[in-house]
Amino acid sequence: MPKRRDRPPGSPGRINWPKFPKRKRDYGAKPKGPVQMGSVISSFGINAIDLKLIEYRLRKCWAEAVGAKIAKRAEPLMLIDSTLHCIVSSSPWITELNFQKAAIIEKINSAMGTSTVTEIIFKPGTLKGTTEPPTMSEPVAVEAKELTAEQKRHIEETAAEIEDPELKKSVMRAMERAVLAEIPEE
Repeated sequence: MPKRRDRPPGSPGRINWPKFPKRKRDYGAKPKGPVQMGSVISSFGINAIDLKLIEYRLRKCWAEAVGAKIAKRAEPLMLIDSTLHCIVSSSPWITELNFQKAAIIEKINSAMGTSTVTEIIFKPGTLKGTTEPPTMSEPVAVEAKELTAEQKRHIEETAAEIEDPELKKSVMRAMERAVLAEIPEE
């Protein structure tokens, strides 16, 4: 039979910690009947819902508040507390709008009827209404380059050996682009 180890004198051995009663989680009394929607919404916190409503109103009146020229190149992204974050199409426009920031804030607040916005942060990005960012100047017309008869004949002869019609068409198009890229601009 194995020997039982003796504990040194003064050693308490196993500590018996006091048992604490389990806490009952109380999330509030359950309503006994129908509840008004206003009290439910206010329990979520007014800031979250009110800010979304203010943000919606701000988006609706953005173009008339800032003007068509600015609205074409910038749009509101989100409203956090009283700071409006806006996406702008290009860096030069960000610089320009930073110079006009105080006037824009004043125009927005007068259009909204309250002093909703106290700060604006402009960030570069792509606007939702456009596929490509607008340029600062009007686009310049570029003359289309054309292949010579000899270049067309060479491309057709090279692609004639390809049997698959879709592949043949793709190869011809790629060759045309490559040849056009090599033609110097006049």
